[in-house]
Amino acid sequence: MDEPLDRLYKKINQQGRIAIQCRHEQIDPWLGQLRNDHRRSLTLIATVPAHVSRNIKMCLQGMEASVPELYYYPSSAFHLTIMDLYRGYPSDQLLDDYVSQLQPLVNRFLPVQWRMQGLIVSSGAVLVKGFYSSSLGDLRNQLRQQIPLANLPLMERYQTSSGHMTIARFPTEVQHRAGLLKYVEQNSNLQFGTFEVNQLDLVIHDWYHRRVQSVATFSNT
Repeated sequence: MDEPLDRLYKKINQQGRIAIQCRHEQIDPWLGQLRNDHRRSLTLIATVPAHVSRNIKMCLQGMEASVPELYYYPSSAFHLTIMDLYRGYPSDQLLDDYVSQLQPLVNRFLPVQWRMQGLIVSSGAVLVKGFYSSSLGDLRNQLRQQIPLANLPLMERYQTSSGHMTIARFPTEVQHRAGLLKYVEQNSNLQFGTFEVNQLDLVIHDWYHRRVQSVATFSNT
């Protein structure tokens, strides 16, 4: 999966750099009014292990010193999105139905090997590049096939094929554009660590993973 993902990340980064250089970055207005943000989604996620989180946090501290105006995710909010399933708050019956469908599928495709390496920018965020083994792509394809067949809603915010993690967003116009782009470029291949994902969590959470309600855990161990 490395080659197609590398092409995808290069495209995202190229477009993001142009947007920031041209002052066309995507400002997130919700970051100024988080108490009023009631958007929620049912999402299948993976947790980032402590050694990888620690390395990413150390890198973020350097960026924050150069570009203090960004919104930086705390380590507690670090996560990898496997798939968004439902927007809003599903009923208890829907939750039970999702869990019963997900359990056998997830178990078939775990573990997933993952490597986090390097920073890129999109037009609205700073991302850590993630590279994963083919089993994750197979799992996503099966979820997209089987969930609708079970007459369950599949409401992806976007059809993701990447393995990235969002670590910072733009709450206001970026003031230190050159500093941001320079820091990202300097750390574009920084190794954050490799790990094996043996467990996925089904959660209801907000867009920034600040409020998280656990629904179910799926594991092959």
